Amino acid sequence: MTTDHVEATVEQDALATTYRLAVPAVWQSFSTAPERFRPQVHAWLLRRFADRSRDETATQRRAVEQQMVELVEGPAGRYAVRLLVLVIEPAGVPVTATCIVSVVPQDLSQPEQRQVWAQRMAEGALRSEVEQLGRNEAVVVVSERDAVAPHDLTAQEVLAAGARAVGEPEPDGVPDAEAEGLVREASRGRVVEVFVPVPDQARTLLLSFSTPLVSMFEPLTELFLTMAATLQWRDEDGQWR
Repeated sequence: MTTDHVEATVEQDALATTYRLAVPAVWQSFSTAPERFRPQVHAWLLRRFADRSRDETATQRRAVEQQMVELVEGPAGRYAVRLLVLVIEPAGVPVTATCIVSVVPQDLSQPEQRQVWAQRMAEGALRSEVEQLGRNEAVVVVSERDAVAPHDLTAQEVLAAGARAVGEPEPDGVPDAEAEGLVREASRGRVVEVFVPVPDQARTLLLSFSTPLVSMFEPLTELFLTMAATLQWRDEDGQWR
């Protein structure tokens, strides 16, 4: 798999720490700086769907753009510094997997602090534990939460697209009320949060991955953790560790 490196600096008072993260080349990286974010997203979506008519993709582009803006400008993006996005198109319907990179004012520099944090985050989670990911000891929290609908489709269309994506026959003649219920039951998103202490600072780098693709929860969770395991920090000698 071809990868790129996302590199940025975390600053606190007079301290500056630079990190880098290996990201598959098919992912797109965006600065969350207010003056840059929306123009970057808009231009990228035009390029992303350049092989198709703008009129035909207008609704899809607006839906993806709205989802990205809500992530960064909503509560989840309060401390965000980067947004990483992967667009997958099962049956031609664009769905996103995302990673918000944030610097949060939480001190997890000591092992006992990480253990306490893992216990605190365990309520309602599928998994919450301290793990060694690459060169960092991190708190990993895996949970399922309500997912934002990535596009404006009827329940029948959502079920049909989902069936095609996993190679199953499309549902035939499902009553609207039943279809709506099935969609509500399936409208859960997988969230993987990785909390890594920032060296020499009382803050934490949070990698918050999410996807609404139910059929790909497990492989994408493994991909998210593989990406998180590539996190490195630059030391005073300019070496990555």
